Amino acid sequence: ASCIATYAPGMAEAYSASPDAVAQNILVDTGNDDVRISQAVVAMAGKSDVAAQMKATVKQFKQCAGTTITFKEEGASQIKMTNGDPELNDDKTVLSIMSHDTKGPQTCERAMAGYRNMIIDVMACGSASYYGQGVALAKALSDKLASQKA
Repeated sequence: ASCIATYAPGMAEAYSASPDAVAQNILVDTGNDDVRISQAVVAMAGKSDVAAQMKATVKQFKQCAGTTITFKEEGASQIKMTNGDPELNDDKTVLSIMSHDTKGPQTCERAMAGYRNMIIDVMACGSASYYGQGVALAKALSDKLASQKA
């Protein structure tokens, strides 16, 4: 149960402190429903809460590397996903972890970035390799937030 956070973007259970607010959007490709993207912006009380959450998430992702989580999504059969090792992108602004379906070709990349008092929390899943897709989305959302006036 402690490793479900590797597969639960935007969910309160994935955070060590209670978020002030969560805005989440889940996108599914209607032509190919195995492609799914979840993107969330999670408002925390302050920058120190974001830093603490990111530090806790790094620790949790490291502890969950190599573990297999089992769960059931609504309308689906039981799913087993095995976690890879957590990574930081080249400029060390986005944390990510890959997971692979033990029974099929689906891969997911969960990625998180902190910006001001917000955590950008995304996951990209599909039957193709999604390595780098979650990181790119988290970086793009962070850049978009940075371009807006405070």
